[in-house]
Amino acid sequence: MELDITRLLHEIDILLIFTVLAFGLFIGRISIGGFTIGSTLGVLLVGLLFGYFNFEVTNQTESIGFMLFIFCVGIEAGPNFFSVMAQDGLRYLLLSLVVIGSALMAGLASGAIFTYHWSVRYGSTMAPDRSPRGIISV
Repeated sequence: MELDITRLLHEIDILLIFTVLAFGLFIGRISIGGFTIGSTLGVLLVGLLFGYFNFEVTNQTESIGFMLFIFCVGIEAGPNFFSVMAQDGLRYLLLSLVVIGSALMAGLASGAIFTYHWSVRYGSTMAPDRSPRGIISV
């Protein structure tokens, strides 16, 4: 009996995910001159490499992977979240307002400079009956 690893990885999504994780974690730990890329970047690079070679997973497996990612982020950030927000919450709020405001100003300025239609300038679309509607209602 011959073992075809490529066929197995194409057919079994969970095996593909854990293979990418294993190789990514291994690459993330390699130290070259005292420099390591870390586990996050290692998994990302290996995932991109496997995607380049047309390894795909189903939508359900993508959702499970995303849920695991959110879970891991929550577990890591959870214990310190409230103490950090109590200490630096106002700064984070002001920073987010600056980012949103600068994106809005950049969009309005580029729309005025390049004379975009108002619907493009304000991020909305035009319905077939020419009535404005927002992106959320599309």
